[in-house]
This record gives sequence, C-alpha cells and structure tokens, in this order.
Amino acid sequence: KTSIFSQFSQYPNCHNKNPKLMRITPGLKKYLLCKHNMYRDLLAGGTMQSRNGVFPSAGNMSVLQWDDELAALAEHNVKQCEMEHDQCRRTVKFKAAGQNIAYDSWSEKRPDKKKIIREAVFAWWNEHQDFQHHEVDKYVGSSSGVLHFTAMALDYQTHVGCAISEYDYSGGDTLLITCNYSSWTWMEQPIYKKGSPCADCGGQCDAKYKHLCPVKR
Repeated sequence: KTSIFSQFSQYPNCHNKNPKLMRITPGLKKYLLCKHNMYRDLLAGGTMQSRNGVFPSAGNMSVLQWDDELAALAEHNVKQCEMEHDQCRRTVKFKAAGQNIAYDSWSEKRPDKKKIIREAVFAWWNEHQDFQHHEVDKYVGSSSGVLHFTAMALDYQTHVGCAISEYDYSGGDTLLITCNYSSWTWMEQPIYKKGSPCADCGGQCDAKYKHLCPVKR
C-alpha cells in the first residue's frame, strides 16, 4: 500500500517537510459544510452587515453540497505544501471551478483543527467588509480583495470539496486548507439575485437553513 508520505514525493516543495494529508472524516466534512452554509444563510436572510451597510436578501441562494471530485482535486493542491492557486480543478460536471486557500502556522502547542478551519473560513467570508454592495447586481471588480467571499456567496454556487495537509515549515508546523467550488466568480454577472429568501425556488426554504433553497432531490 502506498504511504501517505510517498504520495507527496512528486511535489518538490514538500521535500523534507514531513507532510501529512488530513483525512476528511464525515464529521469534518459536515463541519466544513456547516460553516459555509451558516454564512450563506445569514447573507440570504438580509441581516448581514458590513462597513458599507446591510446586504440585501437573496431569493435563490442554495444549500451547498459536498463534492468528492472537487475534494480530490483539492488534495493535489495541498500536497504542494505551498499556498498557491492551481488550474487543476475543472471537472466534467464543473468546468469553471473556483478555489479558496488558507493556512495557519504555529511553533508551540498545536491548536485545535476545527478552530483553524473555523478561522480560515471566517477569514474568507470576512472579505464581505470590503465588498461594494452595488456589485451584488453585477460584479465588475471594483471591490478589491473580495474573491474569497464571493466564491462562498454566489447564489449559483452549489457544491464544494476541501482538503487539508500539515507540514513542517520554518521551525514550526503549517496547516494548509484548500476548498474547490463548483463555479468561480464571473465578471459582469450578479453575485446573487435579490429577493425574499427562497422566492425564486418555489418559496419553500431548507428545514435547517431557514433562508436557503433546499437541495433538489
């Protein structure tokens, strides 16, 4: 059986860094989805604030689902032991996949994994503070440094898959997390359609996320 370490051998940046690939357990998968959908639900409900005011509610914001193929491609990214975007994330189903990356480093006591994940997802989402609200209707790039946020906020975003690696770096340890998404942020397109929550998906919201459209069965 191939060892975890040998899986990293093709990536030169991982040499001598004792890399490890974290197993995404069902519980961790659920946690990652929960963090994404919690923020999307807040946005869709029309109560989320930024320094530019209150975001309008969303009429067709869907519950994100997990995609194993996006997660498998995210593994290739975190095996680089480097915080760099890649172009190897397109799938047959998702031809314009987006990507968010974050890392955390420490030199003493290892922090809780979920805490690192929570802070990474929050950092992506917190870019909403710099988002210009007029770009909800048509994204033209006038908001600087917000593409992590928009990747999470698109109403046409339906799936996500993530991977996490841990490796030695500069005398300490680093955790690298990459999430691939079903779509990237398209220029000249809306981030989401304004409206009463779930108005454009039959008027019935998800049982758990009260402002998100339920997953279609």
